[in-house]
Amino acid sequence: MFSLFKKNKQPLTDTSQTEEVALDNIEFHGMPAKFRNLAGGRAMPTKKLGLLIVGGGGVILIASAVLLGWYVYQTGGKRQLTAQPLPAAVEQQPAETAEALSPSAADTLAEATSTAADLTAVDCGTSLLSAGMANYELDGVLVCLGEKITNRCQPAQANINTAEVGEVKLSVLGERQDKCLVQLDYPDASLITAAPLKIYANTYSQCLYGVNDLTLLNYPPGQLAAYVYNQSGLANLEQNQNCLGSALERAREQARAELAETPPLSAGADIDNDGLTDVEETAVFTTSVNGQDTDGDGYADGSEVLNLYNPAGAGKLEDSGLVTEFTNNQYGYSLLYPQVWQIEDKLAGESVFFFSGVDGSIQILAQDNLSRKDIKSWYADLVNSSPAAILQPVLTTPNGLELIYSPDNLTAYLTVSGGGSKVFVVTYSPEKSGLIQFKTVLEMMIKSFQAL
Repeated sequence: MFSLFKKNKQPLTDTSQTEEVALDNIEFHGMPAKFRNLAGGRAMPTKKLGLLIVGGGGVILIASAVLLGWYVYQTGGKRQLTAQPLPAAVEQQPAETAEALSPSAADTLAEATSTAADLTAVDCGTSLLSAGMANYELDGVLVCLGEKITNRCQPAQANINTAEVGEVKLSVLGERQDKCLVQLDYPDASLITAAPLKIYANTYSQCLYGVNDLTLLNYPPGQLAAYVYNQSGLANLEQNQNCLGSALERAREQARAELAETPPLSAGADIDNDGLTDVEETAVFTTSVNGQDTDGDGYADGSEVLNLYNPAGAGKLEDSGLVTEFTNNQYGYSLLYPQVWQIEDKLAGESVFFFSGVDGSIQILAQDNLSRKDIKSWYADLVNSSPAAILQPVLTTPNGLELIYSPDNLTAYLTVSGGGSKVFVVTYSPEKSGLIQFKTVLEMMIKSFQAL
């Protein structure tokens, strides 16, 4: 066997040949005579010395006992117990606090606490909200809601009766990062008297209001609650960018349908004309802005992305490292999205945002399709029209979903073929530049969309 360490080899000593040591050469030393026999009475007898040592020890022992007794008397006989470890099966773990957690864990803890508080919303009752009402401060329901809003947006709910849409549920859901989250739920179609508003049946809107901003209004509680309701109402959905939800999406889609003749937004620059904007090439797919076929396989970069292949190398797009899969188990779908984009999910999967961090975002919103209508019929109801009047064609995705685009081609509506229980709304929103920089990314996400 090999050794990892080298040993210094020394010759073995033969003990049988050890030289004999002459005893005559060894010197022996004893105690000097002057110490072995001290003169007469100057020496202390050994017995007396032993008694002195024993006596001194006894004195010390008695003194220690007296001191111990005095200490016990002063402390009342109390003693500190040493903590013993619990058995492994029931060993207690230290309690986690927000201060001890990482920032992301602390946010999760705070969100969980907020969600728990949401379950104990105060019911403020039912109120009749009239446009001619002179003083909202007199309405007890609105005062109740307003007091909760001013008190750091504590959870509360109330039913508001209106002439056009019947009874609307107004809910204060709680505080989210210094913002007050408010939700309006709209009733069944049978309760809505104004025909153009019937498309809002079974929809909702969620709006965020800065807690400090509401405080600066200096409104009395009842007036503050009325203000929040009016700002979140149907009349302001299109203008209020602080809101999310199916009611808002339906308001915006109606606006799109009415403005179908409006010229579309300009597309971002595509120098090499390969179907990818220069921003998509540099910020998402790592392809060349000066060549149509980055990997030299005979296919244009944009065409490869639309067919879910890697434009910068061999193989499928999903294996390229350029995109990653997002799965929403709550609402039953999955899709590919750019790996460098950020996800924000504030409504537990019902509304998910994908932020490019460059110029634009894509939102996926799940909406009910309780009657399981096909996508054209559902969309016709959305824009308050008949299926025959819808000019956009119904398409089919590679994964077999029905698809119809909005007139500006920036929103796609998808459902299971023949009509599923949900319709998925995928919307691209340009931001700073006003240019459409990620149209191919939008189509890539739609083509990879799967219903689980």
